[in-house]
Amino acid sequence: AGLGYQPGILLEGKDRRGIDVAFLSRLPLLSAELHSIHFPHSQRSRIGDTRPILEARFRLPSGGYITGFNVHFPAPYHPTEMRESAFATLNAIVEKLPKDSPVFAAGDFNTTRAENSNDAVLEKWVRRHWRVAHDLCIGCPGTNFYLPKNEWSFLDMILWRSDEDWKLVDAYLANNVPEQTTENNTPKRFAVPQGSGVSDHWPLVLSVETGWP
Repeated sequence: AGLGYQPGILLEGKDRRGIDVAFLSRLPLLSAELHSIHFPHSQRSRIGDTRPILEARFRLPSGGYITGFNVHFPAPYHPTEMRESAFATLNAIVEKLPKDSPVFAAGDFNTTRAENSNDAVLEKWVRRHWRVAHDLCIGCPGTNFYLPKNEWSFLDMILWRSDEDWKLVDAYLANNVPEQTTENNTPKRFAVPQGSGVSDHWPLVLSVETGWP
């Protein structure tokens, strides 16, 4: 309260666990819609445990607009091909937007470090279309730590597409609150009934600047 945020933006999807994605913004909302991910027939038996992509368009102080996509891609226990279908759907939607309009995509892309190393997911589906925020995140191990494999991953990413009027300035993890971190310096998940911890994912922040007045 008192920080200037607009009402939250959440459109109900069909995830069988009731998981949805949402936006919280200070910028006025112009429009919002959900996009179903296109899964081929071979993957459709699993789509009950997936979320659609939330698109929202916001009015900028300059009078222009920025388009954001909020995602929560299929979990790592699903085949890599399902996340590739999600990336392909997102990229196809973005390809139809004006090239001079700033666009970002953010959320839990659920692509592990091992999956990216084995299948070059970011090279094939991301870096050809987007700039990747955590490339600027100096000293950041990742947003999630998977203890069984002792592996850090940027499951959570911010992707950016814009023209030369915009500049990516900085990216960092918002993890300075003591309750966010275990004694081993990993994300501290929320625990019930203790009510301790916050999340097993650390938030990622991207700062951008524009040359517009």
